[in-house]
Amino acid sequence: MWEGLEKGPGNPLIRRSRISLNHIFLLVEVSMEREPPRVLSLMIDQLAGHWVEGVKIQATGFPPPNVEDYHLLGLIPNISACIRDGLWVRHVWNRGVCETAYVSRYIAYGTYSDTGGEHVIGAIKARFPGIKAASFSNWDWDVFDPQHNIGPQHFDFNYTLYRWLSERFGIEYFEGDPPSQQYWERRKQCKATKFEERREQFDDHGLLYRYAIPWMRENQDWKIVYMHWVDHDGTAAPAFVAHPKSPYDDKHHHLTDYVDRNVGELVEFLKSEGFWEEMVLILFSDHGYHLNCDAPESREFGRDFCSNHAPAHDCFVWNYEKGKATTVRSDCCRRTFIILSGGVLPVELRGQQIEKAEVIDVPATIADIFGIQYGGDGVSVLSRV
Repeated sequence: MWEGLEKGPGNPLIRRSRISLNHIFLLVEVSMEREPPRVLSLMIDQLAGHWVEGVKIQATGFPPPNVEDYHLLGLIPNISACIRDGLWVRHVWNRGVCETAYVSRYIAYGTYSDTGGEHVIGAIKARFPGIKAASFSNWDWDVFDPQHNIGPQHFDFNYTLYRWLSERFGIEYFEGDPPSQQYWERRKQCKATKFEERREQFDDHGLLYRYAIPWMRENQDWKIVYMHWVDHDGTAAPAFVAHPKSPYDDKHHHLTDYVDRNVGELVEFLKSEGFWEEMVLILFSDHGYHLNCDAPESREFGRDFCSNHAPAHDCFVWNYEKGKATTVRSDCCRRTFIILSGGVLPVELRGQQIEKAEVIDVPATIADIFGIQYGGDGVSVLSRV
């Protein structure tokens, strides 16, 4: 954002940004006297936020599917609408472990530590005891690991805990009852359904329309919703297929035809219900994926194949002509994004961009929107303006 600009108090854009930050603090302070805002925090699994310069997909000449480049190419209109009408952090990094189970904790406790931090929902409820919070995910992020989870006990309604596990595995798990060793042993013995079957029953679109939207309609007083869409992570596939039979056949069409459409439909619902003008929508991702780098998994699958996000997360661009790694850092699994949009965001902040942030900044940002002190290691995106 600041490239080519005078970096000093005399620059009008910098002056305006400082005014905007004071404006949002004042807005939050006033809103606290009336009614707390709403926040919907949506994590889109494995959606890369940006990519290292110079890497292109042979079939398209485009960079690998990612938010920054596909926005600039005009390929994701609904996500782009949130960028144009919101506050966009172009280059967000996951400096911890690039796995969803770990990031589920990072974005609730605001730290890369396995044990430290403060749960942001708990902190907000300490200030506003009556607020209603819910979490929705079509992956078992809530009880995947007792040490690395989103903290389901802090939410008034938790889709994964009370429905997904019960329906798919038939294992009871009650609020306030910590998982026993026997519970985890039973979980290990249960064979999860194939991804294709699970996707048919519990894809992102189904999660949104069968569970999240009905819950928000039935609970008009909701204040915080954490949502996680897992399907993009399940698309380990070529970066581009010319004529895919479904959006899941390649990463390109899954992002342009599926993820972007779902974002658009979510925003349309929020606007149609009158929630939009009372809220901030936070879009972000947990990690990216390996492609054309020296990570063993990427080299195994070959050129232009979007593999998973296995270690090593610190990787280098691979030169296929020479058959060796370059000295250019790729770190493709670490490249994420954050976008803030919604009616509570001041007009002066809309359309602005921030250069860098980290994934642990998400809970600090939510706490900032609610105007409370928070003890995580992250920094509010709003304070980075």
